[in-house]
Amino acid sequence: MNLNNFILVLSEIIIPGSIEKDILCSSQVDFYDFLKSNNKLDLIKIYKDNIEKSFIEEYEKSIYEESDESIKRYLVKSKRKNFRLLNEISVLLCECYYSDYDALNKLNLPTEAPFPTGNIIQEIDLTILEDVYNRGKVYR
Repeated sequence: MNLNNFILVLSEIIIPGSIEKDILCSSQVDFYDFLKSNNKLDLIKIYKDNIEKSFIEEYEKSIYEESDESIKRYLVKSKRKNFRLLNEISVLLCECYYSDYDALNKLNLPTEAPFPTGNIIQEIDLTILEDVYNRGKVYR
């Protein structure tokens, strides 16, 4: 299993998606490129190595001899062994997922900027603050 396939299997566990509810699975967003662009591929490599080592210690065979479903079950089972690393990967996946336009559209979330022309503030009469300004600094 190469790194990209491992990322796909792992991301399907974290955000599985739903066909009935028309929710995009996280394996359908480009998490590999997101990690690569943010220089975080090392996290996945370390996690993958830890999983491979623990699988060999527990079952005395390579994890690659197993099916994707068996690998998924083992990843769910061993989530506490590498909790901090998995938590960091999960946060990155959520950041990637919720910045993907297709995922946001499926969830009916806005994809446009809240203030596309900027936050326009109405002009007010600032002379009403003149008394406060003239008092100077007050230390208590």
